[in-house]
Amino acid sequence: LSYDQVIIADAAIGNEPVEFRPLGKEDPGPVSTSHHINAGMLASLAEQLYQQTLPIMICAVKGESFEMSEQLSPTAKQNADRAIGIICKWIGDGCR
Repeated sequence: LSYDQVIIADAAIGNEPVEFRPLGKEDPGPVSTSHHINAGMLASLAEQLYQQTLPIMICAVKGESFEMSEQLSPTAKQNADRAIGIICKWIGDGCR
C-alpha cells in the first residue's frame, strides 16, 4: 500500500456535528450500525494482510435520521459541508 493518508468519512451518532481525528490503536471509529466492519477492524485487517500500519483519519459526521432517503436533511447537509471544509483545510490546498 502506498498511501500517505487514509480518510474514512461516515455518518455517525455523536454530540459534535463533525469529529475529525486520527484513528487510535484501540478505537473502533465512528459508531454505526449499518456496516459489518468498523475503522479499527479495517486498520487491523490491512496490517495483517500488508504488514503495514495505515495512517487513518476518522471524519465522523453527525447524522439526524438514518432512514433511507434520496436527500440529506438540512442539518445533515450542513454537517457534511462542514466536514468537507475541515478535510480540505487539513489537506492544505483548500480543495475547492
